[in-house]
Amino acid sequence: MSNQRVPDQQQNQCSPGKVYISFYAALNMIDPSGNSGDWHSYTLWPENLRYAGEGCDVNTLPWLQDKGLITYPAYDSLPRLCLSRNHSIDLQPPFIVANHRRAAVDLLYKDFVLTRNTRGRTVDMDGWIDTDEAIQAIFDDFQVIVDDLSKTSLKVDPADWRNYQNMIWEMAA
Repeated sequence: MSNQRVPDQQQNQCSPGKVYISFYAALNMIDPSGNSGDWHSYTLWPENLRYAGEGCDVNTLPWLQDKGLITYPAYDSLPRLCLSRNHSIDLQPPFIVANHRRAAVDLLYKDFVLTRNTRGRTVDMDGWIDTDEAIQAIFDDFQVIVDDLSKTSLKVDPADWRNYQNMIWEMAA
Protein backbone atom coordinates (compact mmCIF):
# COMPACT_ATOMS: atom_id res chain seq x y z
CA MET A 1 0.00 0.00 0.00
CA SER A 2 1.18 3.47 -0.68
CA ASN A 3 1.06 6.37 1.73
CA GLN A 4 -2.14 8.32 1.22
CA ARG A 5 -3.45 11.55 2.71
CA VAL A 6 -7.05 12.19 3.67
CA PRO A 7 -8.00 15.85 4.25
CA ASP A 8 -8.55 16.96 7.85
CA GLN A 9 -12.20 17.76 7.22
CA GLN A 10 -12.91 14.07 6.54
CA GLN A 11 -14.93 12.57 9.40
CA ASN A 12 -12.19 10.13 10.32
CA GLN A 13 -9.44 12.74 10.37
CA CYS A 14 -7.00 10.11 9.16
CA SER A 15 -3.30 10.86 9.08
CA PRO A 16 -0.91 9.93 6.30
CA GLY A 17 -0.42 6.20 6.05
CA LYS A 18 -2.32 3.12 4.99
CA VAL A 19 -5.88 4.35 4.47
CA TYR A 20 -8.68 2.52 2.68
CA ILE A 21 -12.36 2.86 1.80
CA SER A 22 -14.51 0.84 4.20
CA PHE A 23 -17.88 0.65 5.99
CA TYR A 24 -21.07 1.04 3.93
CA ALA A 25 -19.29 2.36 0.86
CA ALA A 26 -17.22 -0.83 0.67
CA LEU A 27 -20.24 -3.02 1.42
CA ASN A 28 -22.10 -1.43 -1.46
CA MET A 29 -19.32 -1.97 -3.97
CA ILE A 30 -19.43 -4.92 -6.27
CA ASP A 31 -16.54 -7.19 -5.35
CA PRO A 32 -14.24 -8.84 -7.91
CA SER A 33 -16.50 -11.92 -7.98
CA GLY A 34 -19.55 -9.81 -8.85
CA ASN A 35 -21.22 -9.89 -5.42
CA SER A 36 -22.48 -6.93 -3.45
CA GLY A 37 -22.65 -7.10 0.32
CA ASP A 38 -25.54 -4.65 0.44
CA TRP A 39 -28.24 -4.01 -2.12
CA HIS A 40 -27.99 -0.23 -2.38
CA SER A 41 -26.05 1.52 -5.07
CA TYR A 42 -23.45 3.63 -3.33
CA THR A 43 -24.62 6.61 -5.36
CA LEU A 44 -27.71 6.76 -3.14
CA TRP A 45 -25.57 7.82 -0.17
CA PRO A 46 -22.37 9.51 -1.30
CA GLU A 47 -21.97 10.96 2.20
CA ASN A 48 -21.32 7.42 3.44
CA LEU A 49 -17.81 7.34 1.98
CA ARG A 50 -15.69 6.60 5.03
CA TYR A 51 -12.09 5.62 5.47
CA ALA A 52 -10.34 3.27 7.87
CA GLY A 53 -6.68 2.62 8.54
CA GLU A 54 -3.71 4.38 10.06
CA GLY A 55 -4.67 7.53 11.91
CA CYS A 56 -8.40 6.93 11.39
CA ASP A 57 -10.95 6.39 14.13
CA VAL A 58 -11.22 2.78 12.99
CA ASN A 59 -7.92 1.03 12.39
CA THR A 60 -7.95 -2.76 12.27
CA LEU A 61 -4.60 -2.92 10.48
CA PRO A 62 -2.67 -3.93 13.64
CA TRP A 63 -4.63 -7.20 13.78
CA LEU A 64 -5.59 -7.96 10.18
CA GLN A 65 -2.87 -6.13 8.22
CA ASP A 66 -3.84 -6.21 4.51
CA LYS A 67 -6.28 -9.13 4.82
CA GLY A 68 -9.40 -8.38 2.81
CA LEU A 69 -8.08 -5.22 1.18
CA ILE A 70 -8.36 -4.89 -2.60
CA THR A 71 -6.17 -2.48 -4.55
CA TYR A 72 -7.49 -0.74 -7.66
CA PRO A 73 -4.82 1.05 -9.69
CA ALA A 74 -6.98 3.94 -10.93
CA TYR A 75 -10.36 5.58 -10.41
CA ASP A 76 -11.68 4.02 -13.62
CA SER A 77 -10.81 0.56 -12.32
CA LEU A 78 -13.13 0.88 -9.30
CA PRO A 79 -16.34 -1.14 -9.68
CA ARG A 80 -18.78 0.82 -11.84
CA LEU A 81 -21.71 0.64 -9.44
CA CYS A 82 -19.80 1.91 -6.45
CA LEU A 83 -19.36 5.60 -7.04
CA SER A 84 -21.06 8.39 -8.87
CA ARG A 85 -18.85 10.07 -11.47
CA ASN A 86 -19.74 13.31 -9.67
CA HIS A 87 -18.29 12.10 -6.39
CA SER A 88 -14.67 12.65 -5.57
CA ILE A 89 -12.43 10.46 -3.44
CA ASP A 90 -9.96 12.23 -1.20
CA LEU A 91 -7.35 9.49 -1.70
CA GLN A 92 -4.75 9.26 -4.42
CA PRO A 93 -4.35 6.12 -6.55
CA PRO A 94 -3.97 3.30 -6.06
CA PHE A 95 -7.35 3.06 -4.34
CA ILE A 96 -7.59 0.51 -1.56
CA VAL A 97 -11.03 -0.85 -0.68
CA ALA A 98 -12.10 -3.26 2.06
CA ASN A 99 -13.83 -6.37 0.80
CA HIS A 100 -17.24 -7.10 2.33
CA ARG A 101 -15.83 -9.21 5.15
CA ARG A 102 -13.24 -6.60 6.13
CA ALA A 103 -15.84 -3.82 5.97
CA ALA A 104 -18.05 -5.86 8.33
CA VAL A 105 -15.14 -6.32 10.76
CA ASP A 106 -14.49 -2.56 10.64
CA LEU A 107 -18.17 -1.93 11.46
CA LEU A 108 -18.01 -4.43 14.33
CA TYR A 109 -14.95 -2.61 15.66
CA LYS A 110 -16.80 0.70 15.50
CA ASP A 111 -19.87 -0.73 17.25
CA PHE A 112 -18.25 -2.88 19.93
CA VAL A 113 -15.02 -1.02 20.65
CA LEU A 114 -15.49 2.65 19.82
CA THR A 115 -19.15 3.48 20.36
CA ARG A 116 -20.12 0.61 22.67
CA ASN A 117 -23.38 0.51 20.76
CA THR A 118 -25.51 -2.17 22.40
CA ARG A 119 -28.77 -1.31 20.64
CA GLY A 120 -29.40 -0.89 16.94
CA ARG A 121 -26.10 -2.31 15.76
CA THR A 122 -24.95 -1.11 12.37
CA VAL A 123 -23.80 -4.55 11.22
CA ASP A 124 -26.60 -6.45 9.45
CA MET A 125 -24.56 -9.60 8.93
CA ASP A 126 -27.37 -11.92 7.88
CA GLY A 127 -28.56 -9.37 5.31
CA TRP A 128 -25.14 -8.82 3.74
CA ILE A 129 -23.21 -12.05 3.89
CA ASP A 130 -24.34 -15.08 1.86
CA THR A 131 -22.89 -18.08 3.69
CA ASP A 132 -22.48 -19.33 7.23
CA GLU A 133 -18.78 -19.84 6.48
CA ALA A 134 -18.38 -16.17 5.56
CA ILE A 135 -20.19 -15.05 8.72
CA GLN A 136 -17.96 -17.31 10.80
CA ALA A 137 -14.85 -15.93 9.07
CA ILE A 138 -15.93 -12.39 10.04
CA PHE A 139 -16.53 -13.48 13.62
CA ASP A 140 -13.14 -15.22 13.69
CA ASP A 141 -11.36 -12.10 12.41
CA PHE A 142 -13.10 -9.90 14.94
CA GLN A 143 -12.41 -12.41 17.72
CA VAL A 144 -8.67 -11.83 17.17
CA ILE A 145 -9.28 -8.16 18.00
CA VAL A 146 -11.54 -9.00 20.95
CA ASP A 147 -8.92 -11.33 22.41
CA ASP A 148 -6.12 -8.79 22.03
CA LEU A 149 -8.14 -6.01 23.64
CA SER A 150 -9.36 -8.17 26.53
CA LYS A 151 -6.86 -6.76 29.00
CA THR A 152 -7.17 -3.11 27.95
CA SER A 153 -9.65 -0.31 28.58
CA LEU A 154 -11.05 -1.03 25.09
CA LYS A 155 -12.12 -4.57 25.99
CA VAL A 156 -15.36 -5.87 24.52
CA ASP A 157 -18.02 -7.10 26.92
CA PRO A 158 -17.97 -10.90 26.38
CA ALA A 159 -21.69 -11.29 27.10
CA ASP A 160 -22.59 -8.51 24.68
CA TRP A 161 -20.40 -10.06 21.94
CA ARG A 162 -21.80 -13.56 22.59
CA ASN A 163 -25.41 -12.25 22.50
CA TYR A 164 -24.75 -10.50 19.21
CA GLN A 165 -23.30 -13.64 17.64
CA ASN A 166 -26.25 -15.72 18.88
CA MET A 167 -28.69 -13.19 17.42
CA ILE A 168 -26.95 -13.32 14.03
CA TRP A 169 -26.95 -17.12 13.97
CA GLU A 170 -30.67 -17.19 14.88
CA MET A 171 -31.48 -14.75 12.07
CA ALA A 172 -29.31 -16.65 9.58
CA ALA A 173 -30.98 -19.99 10.38
